[in-house]
Amino acid sequence: MTANSTDQAIQQRACSAERTQPVFWKRWAVSMLAVYPPLVILVLASQYVLSEAPMLVSLFVVAFCLTGLSTGLILPFLNRQLRDWLFR
Repeated sequence: MTANSTDQAIQQRACSAERTQPVFWKRWAVSMLAVYPPLVILVLASQYVLSEAPMLVSLFVVAFCLTGLSTGLILPFLNRQLRDWLFR
């Protein structure tokens, strides 16, 4: 294999790797869409339900629920729904 063909192979891999992931700002926008609305709802609900709990406990419950919801339900759903837009 010559140096020129090696360079071409590296460039082809780099181009294909770039296409497998959406651009940063689109990933950021989807993440914000996935996190902000449930975060607001969870914080408001925790103030009502966990009003007597220490703040650190309340924040832990919110973080625990938000992490589970966003990684298990919300982000996969949004990625499926917005796939065409993400990879444009």
